[in-house]
Amino acid sequence: MHSIPKLWKQPHWRMLCLHRVEKDQAEGFRRQMAALLEAGLLPVSFEKGFQSICSDGLSFPMFTVTFDDGARSVFENALPILESFHIPAFCYVVADYIRQGNCYQDMHFHQAFSWDELREWRDRGHGVGSHSLTHPNMKRCTPEARLQELRDSKALLEDQLQQSIEHFAYPWGQYSPGTYAAVKSSGLYASAATIDRGQMRRGHDPFLLRRDVCSPKMSVEKTLNRMRLADNPVYRCVIWVRRLFLKTEV
Repeated sequence: MHSIPKLWKQPHWRMLCLHRVEKDQAEGFRRQMAALLEAGLLPVSFEKGFQSICSDGLSFPMFTVTFDDGARSVFENALPILESFHIPAFCYVVADYIRQGNCYQDMHFHQAFSWDELREWRDRGHGVGSHSLTHPNMKRCTPEARLQELRDSKALLEDQLQQSIEHFAYPWGQYSPGTYAAVKSSGLYASAATIDRGQMRRGHDPFLLRRDVCSPKMSVEKTLNRMRLADNPVYRCVIWVRRLFLKTEV
């Protein structure tokens, strides 16, 4: 039994961000999901969590699991565990990774979802968003290249899935005033996710959604400790000052 911070018992929404769940990491992922449920956090779909911070829908502590890039190991190894716990998830996919069949993570290529697997993921009740077309650092892109990444990834995903793609995640979690403004002003997406950590409540900026980055290789205690730290007011102040110094959005 792990100690539960009092702050976690207050109504809020938070998201986790993972990338892969290899076969030998599946048990670690299962333990992490079990620990979050044990902590009293309610698993909800991305849409449910997002709507809750856009309205008065926050009445309990809840979490959403997200995955970036579109690695096939998520479909093979994470999906059965998610469904055994009745945990809905959301995958931000790099459209070109799916088209080419490989995603690039940790200096290595890994097999990506196929289009059929991504459709099955969707049909089994899990969400899909865009993580750009080619996964560039958009802080370094020209305005024209940024818009192309936003527009073309959305178009390709919508064509293949025959559904609207409304949500985006910044590649590498990197954003600046320019990238923030580009996504928001494009009119293409209703939200954009970062890898800034911590809880979210009503009125949170939809284009600066927070996510706690973790890995199935991490122990349960380390995972929970990272989440606790993200909720520490001192930590939040340090992050705010750092972003202010770097002249990026807080």
